[in-house]
Amino acid sequence: MFDLTSFKEGDKLIQQVKLVRPRKGDNAPQFELITLTGKPFSLPASLAGLTNEQSLSIIFIDALCPMPQFPDCEQKLEQLNRLVTKQPQRQWLGIVNSYYISEALVEQFAQKFALKFPLIFDNDNRIFKAYDVYATPYQIDISQNGEIKSRGDKLH
Repeated sequence: MFDLTSFKEGDKLIQQVKLVRPRKGDNAPQFELITLTGKPFSLPASLAGLTNEQSLSIIFIDALCPMPQFPDCEQKLEQLNRLVTKQPQRQWLGIVNSYYISEALVEQFAQKFALKFPLIFDNDNRIFKAYDVYATPYQIDISQNGEIKSRGDKLH
């Protein structure tokens, strides 16, 4: 989402574009990519398959776990796997940032932690940017109608 502002500087019209964090109640930015298993994923198609009671939980994660700058990341990934198992009515999708890593490393990471949900390697971090996410893990829940229901760094 963008905020476009215009102002005059002398006789010139200046326009500035500022990225605006999608908030609770906003429409979720759309994307279509391929999962690590080679399956196409489309946010609109995925949401269309939900019932009114269901939601899609997008989990933004970093494959540089374990590392000192990501304290307790192993425990958080275990917690995430437990949530996925306990809440099968919810759709889950992991988005892995691409800072300092390759897709091959992400595949090893997924196997090491036995992640139980589809993963997308965000090759150019455009999904992270579109949702204005900079910390991991970070969860955004999206309703069937494409509205952001919640967002934050607490897994639930």
